[in-house]
Amino acid sequence: MSNDFTTSFFNWMKESSLSYKDLSASLGSSVGTIKNWPSLGIPKGKQFACKAFRKDHEESKSTENQNVNAVIPI
Repeated sequence: MSNDFTTSFFNWMKESSLSYKDLSASLGSSVGTIKNWPSLGIPKGKQFACKAFRKDHEESKSTENQNVNAVIPI
C-alpha cells in the first residue's frame, strides 16, 4: 500500500470538503470500507479510480469557475 498516496489523497479530500460518501458513490465501495483506507492504505486496485475521481472533481470545479467568470455584469 502506498501511504504517501493515501495520505495526500485524504488530505486533498478534506481540503475539498468531500466526504467518504462522495467517494463511495463514485467508486462503488461501501462507506465503511473507505473509512478504513486512511489507516490501512488505499488498495492498489482502487488507486487509479481515486486518481480519476480527483481529476474529475478538479475539472468540474475548474468548469464551475469558468462559468462564473463568463457572466457579464449589467
